[in-house]
Amino acid sequence: MNGREKAAKKSVEKQTEERTANKSAEEQTEEKTANNSTGEQTEEKSPKSASRDKQRIKVKVKRVVRTLIITFIFLFLLVALAYSPLFSISGIDITGVQYYSKRQIVENSGLVIGQNGFMALSGKGVLNYFSLRCTEAEESIVESSPYVKKVYAKYKLPDRIVIEIEERSRSVIIPYQDLGLLVDEEGYVIDIIRDYQDFGLPVVKGVEFDGYSLGKRLVVKNEQHLDMVITLVSALRQSDRDSDGEGFLTYVVSLMDISDLKNIKLFIGNEFVVNLGDGKDIHYRISALKEIYFRGLSEGEKGLIDFTVGDRPVFIPERPVMENSY
Repeated sequence: MNGREKAAKKSVEKQTEERTANKSAEEQTEEKTANNSTGEQTEEKSPKSASRDKQRIKVKVKRVVRTLIITFIFLFLLVALAYSPLFSISGIDITGVQYYSKRQIVENSGLVIGQNGFMALSGKGVLNYFSLRCTEAEESIVESSPYVKKVYAKYKLPDRIVIEIEERSRSVIIPYQDLGLLVDEEGYVIDIIRDYQDFGLPVVKGVEFDGYSLGKRLVVKNEQHLDMVITLVSALRQSDRDSDGEGFLTYVVSLMDISDLKNIKLFIGNEFVVNLGDGKDIHYRISALKEIYFRGLSEGEKGLIDFTVGDRPVFIPERPVMENSY
């Protein structure tokens, strides 16, 4: 290759390098221009986006405030309506009472004619407004009415109260000093009787206790003895329910002596002593006693009916009967 050719070749290569350098510079310039343009667009969009977000927040706040105001107005109107004279109590209906007058139950409940019905729903907070139960009146009746076992009081819209009562049953009399405690079938003291000997209910002997609270279950020293009284009362009542009107043992048994739980005795007036033994199969023995007393004995007979000498009861006539001692 001669000198001219080498010079021409170098000239071509130099021109090529210059074109490449110029092209690279142009690309870099275009890239910077594009980046600058993008940044400017971003800067232009950012304030607009922030403005839209603030607008959305304002709309949401207005909606919440509007909802709260409407809710408050609705509740205010509802409360105003509820406590208006439209819902004043005009009457109180009471069912299930035997030992109390309806006036006594109303007084014990604390309810008053003319009182707003929704005001009577106090006791268990908001729940009463859904169930319309007058629980405070219920508790007041039970606490001040020893005969009441259960009570259900409900507000009947718009202006009446309905009270349903379940009373305790007079079952036995347990002597205490010079008084007689009238006790129900669950051992609750429901009344105090002074002249209890002729009251017409069985008197119980053999239960030991130091005191009592009217309307509360008797707290005794010998719980098994009180349990036996309750068992005997249940058996006597079951026998009376099954009697079909032929005879009621509850009204002829004058004394229950449970001092010795292995020799439980019933006294029927001054005519018969019934030895029930240890109280096993008590319902069968009471049923058998009813059959013997009302069907198996002749008029005027006296003696001992004994359930302890074998599988079947034995009647021993003309045996001296001890006087009832209360």
